[in-house]
Amino acid sequence: MWCGTDSPLGRVASAVCLAMAVDVACAQATGGAGTPADRPSSVAADASEAGAIDITKDGFLTQVKRDTVYRNDLLAQRLVPVPRSEWKAGHVYFRFHPGLARHVWSLATADGGFRYALGPGSVQQTRQFDPRASTEERQRALQARAPEMARLLEIQGTLPTVILGADERWDAHVGPSVVSVFDLDTGRRWEWHGIAPVGVIHSGGPRWARQGSGYGPVDPVRPPVLPVTAAFCPCP
Repeated sequence: MWCGTDSPLGRVASAVCLAMAVDVACAQATGGAGTPADRPSSVAADASEAGAIDITKDGFLTQVKRDTVYRNDLLAQRLVPVPRSEWKAGHVYFRFHPGLARHVWSLATADGGFRYALGPGSVQQTRQFDPRASTEERQRALQARAPEMARLLEIQGTLPTVILGADERWDAHVGPSVVSVFDLDTGRRWEWHGIAPVGVIHSGGPRWARQGSGYGPVDPVRPPVLPVTAAFCPCP
């Protein structure tokens, strides 16, 4: 997630980045109760945690350790190691995928495993990144740096979302806030229009491939090819 601050446009981008990271709308949508992860803690302490990796710098992917699972600290823009005992079902973590031989973003499951290998174009709500800052901390940060954005979120009551890029960074998502997954394991796409995922299919089946900034069907149905017959006339 990149945030520029060296120009007027960059300052707007910073406000948007912070707005999407600070999930104020989550607390509003739950009547101010927040999520179980909304417990008071110091953002600065999280940022300086041992093994944390700055994801704003090039080459950050070379620093991840194969046997380590990370969470994305959206406020500090760092990958922070998370022990197995702290994994939360339904939250997004960066873990090593043996089949792909690299780290990928995945959703933690209730049995202590992971589901999906999130590919480019996947969209997630910011509250799914195991936030450690309290709702109050996030709200104060947003109101201090982007008061207009805070007011807009309060009026609209929407949940900020981020979209995954090809560089494994999450960026501001401008568009429908439908949570979705493009799964690198299966080539399938899923969308959440409620509590359960719904498969996205095309005329030829459920498999998709990333094409440019969108998706294209794999094995689409093609018009049938009519057989070619040769006509023979009897020789004189």
